[in-house]
Amino acid sequence: MRGGIHTSRAARIRAGHCPGERSTIASAASGIAHVISTATGHGIDVGMLAAAKSTIDQAVADGYGPKGLARLTTVLHRTGRA
Repeated sequence: MRGGIHTSRAARIRAGHCPGERSTIASAASGIAHVISTATGHGIDVGMLAAAKSTIDQAVADGYGPKGLARLTTVLHRTGRA
């Protein structure tokens, strides 16, 4: 059953359909900045979070802020991180 969901989602991403109906890249950028700040304040390693933030920030700079999180695959693929 899950296979069909993933296949359908992959087809939408390939078609460029990544609406931000539930969550947007811009909201993720804001949220992850707060998480990094809090984690740093508690002495928690934020290396992985910083890497994710870099990808999110690039997506925002590319104009994908209002798009859904699935659009991050475009940035990951283009930068060779996928």
